Amino acid sequence: MNTFLKKYFATIKRFLPEKTEMTSLGLDIGSQSCKWVEVRKKEQRFELIRWGIEPVIKKDISLALKAIFERMNISTKSLYCAISGKGTLIRFIEMPRLTLDELKSSFSLEAEKYFPFDLNQIYTDCCIVDSQPSQKKMAVLVAAAKKELIDRKIELLTRLGCQVDFVGFNILALANVIMNTDYQPEQLGSSLAVLGVEDEVSSLMITANRIPCFSRDIFVGATDIKKAFAANVGQSISEIESLLEQSALKSEEVVKACDLALENLVRELRMSFDYFSTEGNKEVKELMLFGEIANNELIVNAIEKNLEIKIIRWDPKGTITLAPDVSEEEFQKNANRLGVAVGLALNDYA
Repeated sequence: MNTFLKKYFATIKRFLPEKTEMTSLGLDIGSQSCKWVEVRKKEQRFELIRWGIEPVIKKDISLALKAIFERMNISTKSLYCAISGKGTLIRFIEMPRLTLDELKSSFSLEAEKYFPFDLNQIYTDCCIVDSQPSQKKMAVLVAAAKKELIDRKIELLTRLGCQVDFVGFNILALANVIMNTDYQPEQLGSSLAVLGVEDEVSSLMITANRIPCFSRDIFVGATDIKKAFAANVGQSISEIESLLEQSALKSEEVVKACDLALENLVRELRMSFDYFSTEGNKEVKELMLFGEIANNELIVNAIEKNLEIKIIRWDPKGTITLAPDVSEEEFQKNANRLGVAVGLALNDYA
């Protein structure tokens, strides 16, 4: 499965000189903050050496990245980053069984029928998802991203002195985390959904036996949820961010306001789960939640109640160990925000 991830994870790869570093850097660039981790493989485990979160001030992402590179002295290292949202697309299709080379050749001729984009304006890739050569049909993941999104990100990081190994998808980084975790769904035969709630978009992936088989972006992010929550309780967003950390937010009025703020996200998730269970004949019983909101009990409880699904949080101990000088307490507090960065860093060892 790790080989599978490596094949489809990058939408576009830049063929650069081989790295000499013994570590891998994953960088998650968001509109509100930039998250990064440095990982190395130690025997049969992955060890996190360093990590950081830098806020984006006045929408100046380059300033946040400069602060990371200068403070942490990582400006000369190569790294992996990702994109999500508008201008990206992942689909799962069924095709007659082919070798990977045959698939690549066939896909290059038929790619236009899978994507609603001008092929001259996108990067595309595909890979075989299943691993059952005895079957006549095979599941294939096809992916596309607009060139401007990837080229702009590479240009930004190159301008800051960094070597970009590739640009992938946020949700596939989270899938990489799942591939490298010990967690298994409690109910045999059920599927595990993975949801990364970013600042402006939420990315959903449903896996069966750890194999990704459904993906979509939901254009409701943490910022939208906070705005709706603030409007419902008559507070500013900055006040809401502070109040969300207080256990006093348990009144009936506040719980109702939280339900309303999550209404759009919950509706889209329910539609996705219903579609998947109908098409794939597998129920989604558990949802692994990533992102800032995964740390808030009020929001987690509201999603769990309204979806009637078990919400679980990623346990980093099932994926990585921490270097001796990394504070376990601090990392655990922020682990749900670092999922994409960790998944990107792990790609170096896929």
